[in-house]
This record gives sequence, structure tokens and C-alpha cells, in this order.
Amino acid sequence: MHHIHLLHLDKDGLTHLYEKGTYFPELRLNRYTTLLVLDCHELALPKCRSLVIDAALGVVFSERTTTYLINHFIDQQTVDLLFIRTLLTTLFPTKTPCLPFVWGEIALMPLGGQTRHPTSWVMLHHAYHNFLSGPNEVTFIFKQDQTLRFQIPINKKIYTTNLQTTLDLYATLHHFIDEIVTEFNSSLPHLAHLALSRSEPQFFPSAKQILQAQLPFFVGLTYRHAGIFSLEQVQILSNQLQKKYGRL
Repeated sequence: MHHIHLLHLDKDGLTHLYEKGTYFPELRLNRYTTLLVLDCHELALPKCRSLVIDAALGVVFSERTTTYLINHFIDQQTVDLLFIRTLLTTLFPTKTPCLPFVWGEIALMPLGGQTRHPTSWVMLHHAYHNFLSGPNEVTFIFKQDQTLRFQIPINKKIYTTNLQTTLDLYATLHHFIDEIVTEFNSSLPHLAHLALSRSEPQFFPSAKQILQAQLPFFVGLTYRHAGIFSLEQVQILSNQLQKKYGRL
């Protein structure tokens, strides 16, 4: 029978983990191995604003905030938070409950409230099981090592709202992808045989390029409707909106 290890990730527990952890000045999150991204900026621990529990690296910490680490991680993905905000608006037209990042099999969920400020996060797609283990506490068991139990202090109302929002977004995205796959039925004949000969090889834009092209397109339409046709102004505004809403 495997021995169960229970880790309390309150202030004392985080300090204890920090003392056993390794300093990583260039810490980056990994979709395959990162489990928890924990905010420590109020603990006044040397060189530690965030502490990461990673299946490959163990316990590591960094002077960078969780906000920085999450933004850098999202920058490497196919979509950014602008796309996620759009999807959330379809689910919650009046007010967005929280701002998780969900794409493909990634489900990155904030454990706290406002994500404009540093908060703790969980890579939910690695969770084997999670349950409320107290009035204001949640326990996570991860697939990578099911003998470990991570107990984290939470606000129950915020946590349950964030969890439901993340799961709703995950289900919506997978339904969206299923519709696309059905529309582009691979059993139908391809049209490549109708293509004219080309002197140069054809390059196709990536999914990220296609999705990012939507913003300047719609900004351009708005400007054109207002009688403004400057491509430079369209690009400036697009960049400003991308910078503000594409990240935390």
C-alpha cells in the first residue's frame, strides 16, 4: 500500500517548500509538467515571488510574479486571452466570472479572484481528482503522482465559480472543434487537383496568424465605417488592444 503524503500550501507550508526548493531565475511554465503556480509575493521570501510545483523539476521558485509567468506561457500558445475573452463573452454576456486559459488540452485556472494581480493557478488538465476538503480548502491529486495531496486555502465561492467557468469554456471549445472537424469531413474529396501550377511553393498561415488577423480586420471595418482609412492608425489601435486584452 502506497503511503499518502499531505502537503498544506498555506503560508507556513509555502515557506517550508521554499526552503526545500530550487531558485530558477529564468523559470518557464511547461504545459506537460507544471502542476501548480503559487503566488508568494506577500510572503517576503528572498528571490521568491512565485513558487512552482513541477512534475519534472520538483519545487522551484522565481523572482518573477505569477502574472509574468502566466503571460509568458500564454504568449507561446496558438491563441491568446483576447480569443478566450471573446469565447467567455458568448457564455457570460453580462459579466465574465473569471479569466482562465483553455486551449486544446490545456486548462489553466486561477485559484483566486482578480487575475489582474498576482494569484495562484492550477494546471487543471493534470488533475486526477480535486475535492473541497474544508470550508475554505481544496485538495488536488495529480496524475503524475497520486500519493501526493496538495491542500490549498481558497475562497469557496470564488473557487467553485472559477472551476465551473473553466469547465464550461473547455466544453464549449471542444464542441466548437467538433463542429469544425465535422464540416471539414476528411472523407470528402480534396480540391488540390484543381489548383493551377505555381512557379513558387505555397505557404499557408498558421492557426495563430489566422486568429490574430481578426483583430486588425474588425478594427479596420470600424475605422472605415467612421470614415477613417489609415492602415497605420488601424495597426496602432490593434496593437494597443492586443497588448491590453491579449494578456492578464
